[in-house]
Amino acid sequence: MKKIIKGIMVSALVASSGAMAQVGSFYAAGQIGTTNIDFSESDYKSAISDGSQISNVDVDDSSNALVFGFGYRATANVGFEIQRVDFGTLDADATSDGSGAVWSAGGVNSEIEVTGLTIGANFIAPVQPGLELYGRLGLLQWDAEVSITNNSLSGSGDDDGNDSYYGFGAAFSLSEAVQLTADFTRYDVDGDDFDLIGIGVRIHFGG
Repeated sequence: MKKIIKGIMVSALVASSGAMAQVGSFYAAGQIGTTNIDFSESDYKSAISDGSQISNVDVDDSSNALVFGFGYRATANVGFEIQRVDFGTLDADATSDGSGAVWSAGGVNSEIEVTGLTIGANFIAPVQPGLELYGRLGLLQWDAEVSITNNSLSGSGDDDGNDSYYGFGAAFSLSEAVQLTADFTRYDVDGDDFDLIGIGVRIHFGG
C-alpha cells in the first residue's frame, strides 16, 4: 500500500509539474484591469492656465484598461512578448471665469485617451508546480489623443512618444495550455506614471 500511495504521489507531482507553461511555446494573452494615472488637479489647472481664474477642478485619474498580445516562452526563466495596451480615458473638468486669453466663462472639459504598443521581456521564477512569479521590463510606444471643449469652443490634438515600462506579477497554471495571471505594471508616458493593475489569461500553443 505504501508503494501504491508513493506511486500516486509521484504521478500527481509529475502531472502538476507538467502543468507549468511549456518551454518553447507561444501564447496569446488578454487582460482587464484599472489604470491609475499620475495627473492631479493642480496639473490640469496648470495645463489649461490662460491667465483667467480657474476653479472647480476635478480630475478622474483612474480608468478601465484592456491589454492583449502575444508572447514566447524561450526558457524556463525568460520569455518575450508584444502587447497592445488601451489605458482608457482620463476625464478632467474645471471652470474659467473668462478673464483670460483663451477661455470664455464656463466649463473647460477635457478627455485624454492613451494607447500603447509594448515589446519586452519577462523574467520568470518558478515557485512551486503550477505557480511562478515574474518581473517585466521593456519599451513602450504610446499615442495620446486629447479633446477639449469650452462652451462653443472645441479643439483636439494628439501626441506620441517612446518610453519604458516595468512590473511584476504571478501566473497560476490551470493546465499546460492555460495560465491565469495577476500583475502590476508601471508605464512611463512622457514623464507621467500610468500604473496598471490587471488580471488575465494566457493560452499557450506549440512547444
